[in-house]
Amino acid sequence: MDYQTILSEYGGDNQKGRNNYWQALQSDLSLKLEIKKQIIGNSILGDVQFIQEIKEKHLQKKEREVPSVKKIHSYCTKDKVIEIVCREIGKAWEQIKSTPDSHRQILMEMLYRYTGLDNQEIGELIELDYSTVSVGRKRLRKKLFNDSNLMNLVRRIEESCQE
Repeated sequence: MDYQTILSEYGGDNQKGRNNYWQALQSDLSLKLEIKKQIIGNSILGDVQFIQEIKEKHLQKKEREVPSVKKIHSYCTKDKVIEIVCREIGKAWEQIKSTPDSHRQILMEMLYRYTGLDNQEIGELIELDYSTVSVGRKRLRKKLFNDSNLMNLVRRIEESCQE
């Protein structure tokens, strides 16, 4: 593991840098940060700008063929997914999450696919039981076989999430 990159922000790979880093960690932990909400792709922590920098700087095009690296590139933040779904559907967040229809099912499916959230976490976000999320996602998959307009909408959302 290369510690120099992280420690360079705190004074370098030396005793002073390690102490500064430790103090920063302790300070963050004392604030009881919700770290889980900042995890993207189960392995990168940071804000959107930091994650994008890491992807561009350290994850080369050819490495994207490696399954674990490919998975990291496929994730985006829940806020981005919500923004994309709302824009493509043409409804506000509150309207989508409170109306039990195909649009809410699309939102649940996109959150599952592109954020790494599980059914329980999606349920908490949308204020539903995890089983409702699971059943809704399953119903959407069935609907997609028979509804080409719905399938086209899902494809547009998927393309936007993958950019």
